Amino acid sequence: LLNKEVLLNKICNMFIVTAPEKFVDLKKFISDKNYEEVRLCAHSLKGLSGEVGAKSLRQHFAEIEIQAKDKQLNVDKQLELIEDQLPKLIAQMGQYL
Repeated sequence: LLNKEVLLNKICNMFIVTAPEKFVDLKKFISDKNYEEVRLCAHSLKGLSGEVGAKSLRQHFAEIEIQAKDKQLNVDKQLELIEDQLPKLIAQMGQYL
């Protein structure tokens, strides 16, 4: 059990550090209409979100990834939801750690 807790702490710490940085990158790539970088970054954030069980965030990043693959970026709603949910999740994780 202890090893699982240590692993969970590492995954959560990685998310807390990495997700905000990648989200900043994602918004820049969206602004630049760099579809391939948007797709790659959204894919990475989708995976990170899945690892910590953040199903809603994972779904938003999946939607952005699909749109980037289709060379469409009508993602204002997803970005708004992510900007609301991501800091709340990080705060909750920080309390746990």
